Amino acid sequence: MYHAIKKIDAHVHLTSLLYAQDVVNPPDNVMDGDCIRACLRKMDEYHIDQCLPLFGQGIDPPGGNELHIKMAKLLPERIAGVMVVFYQPEEEPWNYNPNNAADQIENYMKEPVVKGVGELALAALGHMTDWPEVWSRLRPVFDVLAEHHAPCLFHTGPTPHFEMPLKKDEQGNIIRRRARRETYFSDPILIDDIAEEYPDVPLIIGHAGVQGFFYYGAYAEHALIVAARHRNVFIETSSVPYEVLLKCVEDPAIGPEKLIFGTDTPAFYGYYRSATTGEYYPSYGKTGPGEVMTDHYPIDLANIERLPITDYQRQMILGGTISELLAAKHE
Repeated sequence: MYHAIKKIDAHVHLTSLLYAQDVVNPPDNVMDGDCIRACLRKMDEYHIDQCLPLFGQGIDPPGGNELHIKMAKLLPERIAGVMVVFYQPEEEPWNYNPNNAADQIENYMKEPVVKGVGELALAALGHMTDWPEVWSRLRPVFDVLAEHHAPCLFHTGPTPHFEMPLKKDEQGNIIRRRARRETYFSDPILIDDIAEEYPDVPLIIGHAGVQGFFYYGAYAEHALIVAARHRNVFIETSSVPYEVLLKCVEDPAIGPEKLIFGTDTPAFYGYYRSATTGEYYPSYGKTGPGEVMTDHYPIDLANIERLPITDYQRQMILGGTISELLAAKHE
């Protein structure tokens, strides 16, 4: 016999539609945000007890960590904790100061509601540098995580046909983007190096290397290889096709114990059905007008429900494993 485990969506962006508001100095009642209310309604609709809000490394505006912390304190029954990121220089974000980044994370860790780092996107840190240099500058951050035994959730997988808005100068001229090797740094194989050096830091591979792709082969395989090699590496399920999840649970080196439920709510990709497999796959690039959606619960939950596992294993995927990782953080 076992008690029911809380369902926790471990990948939610509660403030994604609040950018028009003053994020640095949010109103007292931060729960007035449209995106927050919509996310909570979806959680209620699909009987999700709690969520773990994330901020995107190098994408979201300054002040977001503070906003999420405030939200978590206001709604502890709905928010299981907060994952934070460190802020980088706006002009040259890849030139962040490693010690300053570590100091930021250390200060956030003093808050009990802060459980770890995420969504850490290596592509936001690398640009045209090489992985050894980027990794050497990330080590101080992982030293902090190791001290607190706090997890890190990574964004993995390059998004097809998706471009960040171009900045303009004071004259309104578009400032050209700088090539940043996004595809290279989105490969979850890089996490193998981190897991090797920091075996006591729980590492969560978001999207299993798949981000809106139908052809999910190489990077999904890399995600599974890294998870199979290291006891401290887990796979998060948002936008992950059923076939990849099935491989995870059938692999004795991974198993359902290393899967963590997440939806990436309210990321704005849609779905299309394969004529070959009959499966639904997420895609940023194959959706037409009116087809983009932010409700990912039906497909993500259905994929987990179909897995040939026990009810207890399913409960662990839906909330048990992430709950244990969050509870392990040392203050």
